[in-house]
Amino acid sequence: MAIYTETAPNQVQEVGWLHWLFMRDDRAISCDVDVRGDGLYTVTVLPLWSAGDTITQTFTKPGDALRRHAEISSYLRASGWLLADRGAVGTDVA
Repeated sequence: MAIYTETAPNQVQEVGWLHWLFMRDDRAISCDVDVRGDGLYTVTVLPLWSAGDTITQTFTKPGDALRRHAEISSYLRASGWLLADRGAVGTDVA
């Protein structure tokens, strides 16, 4: 299973992992959606200063996982976190 994202007009890119990095002061939070091989989609929020506080949620539908990622991202931005980097990692990346 994969998430497909829009690239150039009339093209799609197979994505294995969607990653956004948020910054505030001297702290960073990683927020991503991972496509697992078993057909599940995992949303992970990782405060990089405290890996033990990682939050993971699993979904069976890609749309549900992407909606949750959007909710979390909106909350982080509303709370003063700045989107520092974002990107998609293709499934063919080693």
